[in-house]
Amino acid sequence: LVKFPSVAWSGFIYGINLCWYMVLNGTISPIMSVAPYNWSTGLIGCVYVGPIIGAAFGSLWAGVVADKLALRSARKNGGIREPEHRLFPLALSAVLSLVGLITWGVGAAHDAHWVGLIIGLGILVFSVVTGGSIALSYNVDCFKDISGESTTSVIIVRNTMGFAISYGITPWYTNMGLQNCFITAGFLSLAATGTFAFMLWKGKALRRYSAPTYWEYGKMSAGFHS
Repeated sequence: LVKFPSVAWSGFIYGINLCWYMVLNGTISPIMSVAPYNWSTGLIGCVYVGPIIGAAFGSLWAGVVADKLALRSARKNGGIREPEHRLFPLALSAVLSLVGLITWGVGAAHDAHWVGLIIGLGILVFSVVTGGSIALSYNVDCFKDISGESTTSVIIVRNTMGFAISYGITPWYTNMGLQNCFITAGFLSLAATGTFAFMLWKGKALRRYSAPTYWEYGKMSAGFHS
């Protein structure tokens, strides 16, 4: 992770998006099971219709649309595709994560209609799916010959962050209140995902920094498989 900053960043983006999904899972039942909603367990399960729809659109955005944008950028770059060309869709993900978190948390704090809350969850999961998918794709694009090893590192970072937030979300919103908690989370998400702009600027330089170690690891991997 020290010698491959791009891998560390991919793990961070994947992890921060997993955190928001953990936040979603950790707050749906406490919010929807009490007044003014008082939903049963079955109805609370139906809340996930919004996230499922959001995930479907997020998959299209991070897959089909992201690929087309990357190819367009490659044409403008003289036919050479850089891994950073895949990062542009994160701009929408950064904004929608802010919108989704605030719509869900602040809406629940003010007893908003359940339809609005579910729409907020759908928007949030759109950004979660986009962030996680693009982070993994970027990691593989950067270092194809060691993609298995680098993906393992990405997952370690992701799981560490997810483990932390799973324990932290309840005291976070309990102590701060839903409104302050989710406003903070929204802008934290915007800032975290917004780091893609730095990677657009310095991503290639960071890959060059990792190149000597990458080729060394690649030779070791090729020798092992042979």
